[in-house]
Amino acid sequence: MLRRLALGVGLPLVVVLAAGWTWYRVSDTGKRWRYEDRLSSYCGGVLPVEETSALTGLGTDSFRNDLRRGGSRTYYEFCWAADLYVTVSRIPGGVRDGGLFENDLRFYFPHEGAHALPSATPLGGGWRGYTDVQNTVAALTCRDGGSVVVTAQGDGVEDDDQAPGGRARVGRDRVQRLADLTTATAARAAERWGCGAKVPAGPPAPPAVSSAPEPVPLLDGTCAGIDTGQDMLVDWAWETQPDRNALEERCVLGTWQTPYQGDQEGRLYSFSASYGPSALEERLRSQERLDYEPRHQKSPYRASAQCPGDTERARFSVAPYDATPHDKKFATAAFKAFVRHAVERHGCGDLRLPD
Repeated sequence: MLRRLALGVGLPLVVVLAAGWTWYRVSDTGKRWRYEDRLSSYCGGVLPVEETSALTGLGTDSFRNDLRRGGSRTYYEFCWAADLYVTVSRIPGGVRDGGLFENDLRFYFPHEGAHALPSATPLGGGWRGYTDVQNTVAALTCRDGGSVVVTAQGDGVEDDDQAPGGRARVGRDRVQRLADLTTATAARAAERWGCGAKVPAGPPAPPAVSSAPEPVPLLDGTCAGIDTGQDMLVDWAWETQPDRNALEERCVLGTWQTPYQGDQEGRLYSFSASYGPSALEERLRSQERLDYEPRHQKSPYRASAQCPGDTERARFSVAPYDATPHDKKFATAAFKAFVRHAVERHGCGDLRLPD
């Protein structure tokens, strides 16, 4: 009698459990539950479900690299989600030379030279950050002057046969999804780590990234104010559209003429501006380069300014491959025009230009 009773109760229970397990493993709802459970403990628990699943689907097989490093004031989470490498960093304010060494800093920011385009398109929506072909970066300023910086790096680019050198481009949908992921992750990390940052109310709205150069003299972005007519070799320009929340801005002038006049893609002059966390990265990496580069390779084109809300001075420079431009008089005038217009747009002061 007891055996029959046990079979009568146990068998249906086994069937129910088996059905529940099968549903959990096979159904879409079960997949989502497993996905959310995995994300709750992966990458410090700061990856948002909706924005991450939009890029990875509901599979968890790609979540196989989770590294944390640092102490109570400065640390980062590095994780791998499908074809994306995500870094979530907490960087203290007032970092001086020697506070963070290059070997440590390389984990906090995009790899040096990783930018696939000379321009870095602002995220928009009041967010501080940018996107290009290989990197999407979002930053929030913390109450103590430090910052939370999120970087998503990965594949998924398309070849653009119409662009010089077959450069890459990214579709609008992927650009938007990467921007959504980095900003939502930054907001979650800032809250979890007690950053006390003010999070923009609006979503990011970056335009699609394009590698096609714009013809000069139609310069109304970061190249505005540069008189390209002073150099007869300049035929085209890449430029970032201005944004007061930008972390990086660039202006590249190039030529269609004999390739040896510029680099392999005809670039003659490349002017860069870095703000906030990106300026910190550039300063420490620049110090590392100056320690090891021969003196004749150093660029004489350096400037800095103090911008509102940043403890780190903004940095302005010419890319290393343009350290010795063919027309130094034009390069100097163009660089100063680039810097002055950037400082004016961002409301910066205490400008320090080269002689």
